[in-house]
Formats: sequence, structure tokens, C-alpha cells
Amino acid sequence: MAYEQKRLPMTAEIVRSNRRGGPEGVIDAVEKLAPDGFDNVEKVLSYAQREAIVRGYASKAGFAAVPGLAVVGA
Repeated sequence: MAYEQKRLPMTAEIVRSNRRGGPEGVIDAVEKLAPDGFDNVEKVLSYAQREAIVRGYASKAGFAAVPGLAVVGA
């Protein structure tokens, strides 16, 4: 029961994030900002902005690297 109470809110947030675009959030953001297309994605959404979108989802989904832990096989 304690496990479920801890995990349920986190899981629900991932579901909500998926419904808002989830891992495709960068594509959605670029499309919203440049509906008629673009020549250079950097002029639409900087690398830092795109990275923040991806990292935000990755963190919620549990894919983000944990500081201080080495990646096995890297």
C-alpha cells in the first residue's frame, strides 16, 4: 500500500505529460512556434530550450541520469 501511495502520483504525472506531448514535446513546441515551417531550428527554439523539454520529460519518466552514478558500459 505504501508503495502504491508513493508511486501513483508520479505515474499520474507521467501520464499527464504524455497527453501533453510527452517525449515529442520538442516537436510540438517547434510546430507551435513555427507553424509555416523554418530553415533553422535554432532560430525557433534554442538547443538549451529543446534540451530542457527533453530533460523535463526524462526526469519525470525516470530516464534522467542520477548525479554521481557512472553509466555502465560508458
